Amino acid sequence: MPCDVTIDVTEAFTALTVDDGLSPYVDKNNQKLENLAVGPATFDISVALDSKNEAMVFVRATDAKSTKWIFKYSIPDELDGGGRIYVPKRVPTSQAASQADLDKLAQEVESLKESIAGGPR
Repeated sequence: MPCDVTIDVTEAFTALTVDDGLSPYVDKNNQKLENLAVGPATFDISVALDSKNEAMVFVRATDAKSTKWIFKYSIPDELDGGGRIYVPKRVPTSQAASQADLDKLAQEVESLKESIAGGPR
């Protein structure tokens, strides 16, 4: 069963290719998504799911500074509530480290350094 996916490109890229790991996708307007120079744009594709109702979508992109990026999306797991994936890939807020997490980690590192420095040799 296919899954409809909207690719939301939020930055400019000089070369953008969207594929399944082997072949480029063609969007619903019949545009082959290969080596496209795009600014913010959206593309609608249909992704074939395997027997486990899963698929992978790869986005290979080169930004204006000639930096090459590869983004891998697990479909349908990484779709937002509206069926979108974002390029560049967004880190969900729940997975981002808070400043409190970083402060706690720094304290733990200092504590470990102190215990190692004071321990027997």
